Amino acid sequence: MHVNLPVTSLARRTAAAVLTTAAAAALVVTGAPGISAADVVGPINGESDAASFQRSVSGPSLVGGTVARGDVVTITNKLSRKMAWLVYSIKDTHPTCFEAVPNTSTWKVNGKTYTNDPEGEGTKAPGEFSSGAGWAMIDAPGANSWQADPLIWTQDYLVGSSCELGPLNSGGLEWSTTWAFESGNTRPFVGPMLNVVAGRPSITINPTDALAANDVFLTVSHPEGVPGAPVVLTIDGKTVDGCGNLKLDGNRRVTCTWVPKKKGDYTVKAVVGTDSPVTITQKVHINDSPAGSLGALPGLDSGSLYTGSLGGLSGS
Repeated sequence: MHVNLPVTSLARRTAAAVLTTAAAAALVVTGAPGISAADVVGPINGESDAASFQRSVSGPSLVGGTVARGDVVTITNKLSRKMAWLVYSIKDTHPTCFEAVPNTSTWKVNGKTYTNDPEGEGTKAPGEFSSGAGWAMIDAPGANSWQADPLIWTQDYLVGSSCELGPLNSGGLEWSTTWAFESGNTRPFVGPMLNVVAGRPSITINPTDALAANDVFLTVSHPEGVPGAPVVLTIDGKTVDGCGNLKLDGNRRVTCTWVPKKKGDYTVKAVVGTDSPVTITQKVHINDSPAGSLGALPGLDSGSLYTGSLGGLSGS
């Protein structure tokens, strides 16, 4: 029995155009929403006696192979079988400082798309994906196999703060097929090569098309920061209840929930650290919800423009 599989093409991703300026002992970072097409490094080509492969790295912030800590890249593996050999599994091997982004794996074979994203396009197959430190894998269920004519697999990775600055081999791949005596199917260091630079502080929102009266997740990231550093978050100069006592986690990030009551444009500001504080500012647009804003609903408070995960905004 054969299982036929697939990958959606890499979508254009929302990115922030970041401008940094130094003022006294503080760093001020201002972001503005924008759209950036993904740059691609590779592909690297090779083959075994049962299949040929291509491996490439892409990303909206990737420029000429240079990527910053804290950025997200997409690794694409393309495997094409030779003769009638079938593919059981593909494993991507990469630096342990690359963190697989949950629910971003997609693979395509013979016109069909499969994914581990519960809200993604195609057939949901989360049980066929697994990952660990330095590896991620898709594996056909049971004794099934794939007719790789070709098989294309994409997976997103966060470039972690533990990645050393400078040249970095992005890793390689290995695979198994129905050819029991196959050789040349383990290629751990084929690349392509990347150049890692210091990360940029940022504020991101999820979802990017945020609606009033709905949860908006605000994530502050400072890849060069210190885990445990305090983060003071404000929106239009007011602190958000439920978003106090924030600190960078081990990945130099922290996320807080905000429920805006009304549509409009807001300024989100985060101050990270105390000795040499970094100030990050991001403009955010909130769309009206289909049911209208909270303030327009009967029986709900319309005095404050915002609520946090535990209540309303306070402050001057």
